[in-house]
Amino acid sequence: MNKYLLSALGLFTTINASASDSIARGEEIYKQICHTCHAPDLSGGIGPSLVDPYWKHGDTPEAILRTISDGITGSEMIAYKHIYKENDLKALRDFIMFQQEDMRSLTHSTYPRDHFKEKRFSLDQLKTVESLEQKNVKENLLYFKHNYDGVAHFQAKLHVVKDGHFQFKIRTTGRTSVFLDKEEIFYEDVSKDKKTFVNKKIMLKKGVYDLDIMNEERQQHNLKLYVELVKDKGHSLLMGKDLEGSEPKVILPQAYAQVLRKSVPNISPRTLLCLLPNKTLVAYNPYLGKVERVWKNSKLDQTPSLNARSATPSQIIGEADAGKIFGFQVAYPIRFLEYQVINESVQIKTRIGGVEQIVTISPGEGSSYQVTGKVKEDIDHFEVIMGDQNNIKSNGNFELSFK
Repeated sequence: MNKYLLSALGLFTTINASASDSIARGEEIYKQICHTCHAPDLSGGIGPSLVDPYWKHGDTPEAILRTISDGITGSEMIAYKHIYKENDLKALRDFIMFQQEDMRSLTHSTYPRDHFKEKRFSLDQLKTVESLEQKNVKENLLYFKHNYDGVAHFQAKLHVVKDGHFQFKIRTTGRTSVFLDKEEIFYEDVSKDKKTFVNKKIMLKKGVYDLDIMNEERQQHNLKLYVELVKDKGHSLLMGKDLEGSEPKVILPQAYAQVLRKSVPNISPRTLLCLLPNKTLVAYNPYLGKVERVWKNSKLDQTPSLNARSATPSQIIGEADAGKIFGFQVAYPIRFLEYQVINESVQIKTRIGGVEQIVTISPGEGSSYQVTGKVKEDIDHFEVIMGDQNNIKSNGNFELSFK
């Protein structure tokens, strides 16, 4: 029953050495090119999240590989088939698929109601009747707003990221059956005796499972199918809500620093938005070594970008402070390596002319912030630019405070 990895040809029954090597290679490529837009943990930034249920261009293995290979016109997502070999692109796809949780690769088929009349649902019944309609569903969270005449069959892959006990919770006014790897684990028919209902609590290991849901609602009732997966800790809503009309999402300052990878107006692409605990937001461009803008009493409203999957800029709410910016100039290109949050501060690691530099952005008193730069070797021709003030010559080490 357990399956552990999606491939272009289907599912591996185990993670063999070849599959493990592919995932490792994919992770290596992700850390080289993808993390700057999609975040190190795949949670999204300038580019959309790669681990949430919303996939504008499809979440199947084939669709993800096509997006990586061909890119997305009008976005920063270029066609990587011109840079990497096909095996590398498949490895990146396998790594992304291996990070998924809950339901992916959803298809929806409609069958005539009469074929299932007075019969308990079974997958074998689908073999003896033609579907009226079949379609791929790009977003797994569904809400049907129209009257629905027929029996719905949903097919998907259920991704389990951690061993545990699982149980389905479904809100229905008709009848529903759930099959996991062809085994019925849930059955409910509101017109029948509750003694006939089935809802098994099952133990699943980390892996990928075939999920089939058959559902029929009262004909006069709109189809509003809510499917919830209850876990050892928490739960996930698999169906019942779509991306349109998402609740506003505002990111507020916390007791720790946050790095927000969102596109905002008048800020260069791939700039790090460092939201500090003192409500100061510092927009630092690691590719130019420059603080582009600063806001105090700030927060980030990313609601505008939700429906557009990051294509629409987010909005920074706060007071712009033009007197707190700085930058530095060097004779060598700056290569951005990584960032990490350490308590209240953000550490940004770059390489300049072969020398590694760590820039740390920390909160000060009130709405002030501090920036320090540290290197183990001197960087030639390094100057800190302080607006209209005199430039500060340095070897790459510096410490500045902006009130």
